[in-house]
Amino acid sequence: MEFYFGFIGIMTAGGAYTLKHETVAEFPIKLIDNNKQLPYINLVNQILNQKRSSPYANTNKLEKEIDQLVYQLYGLTPEEIAVVEGS
Repeated sequence: MEFYFGFIGIMTAGGAYTLKHETVAEFPIKLIDNNKQLPYINLVNQILNQKRSSPYANTNKLEKEIDQLVYQLYGLTPEEIAVVEGS
């Protein structure tokens, strides 16, 4: 969302983006069935459980799995993924 907001957001003089309804409403949010949300929910729960046990737990692998699910959800190409990831 931060990447996309860089294109549609309104930046303040201090360099922050203002969160106005008009710009946030433009976010391309995909609505999916509850059963299709389960992989995301399970991964987030795993991350939260690990962080509860140890605030410094390395959850990068799980976070990358979520990233991959989101890329698939939006149908991103490898080139688009590289742009989003800053590669």
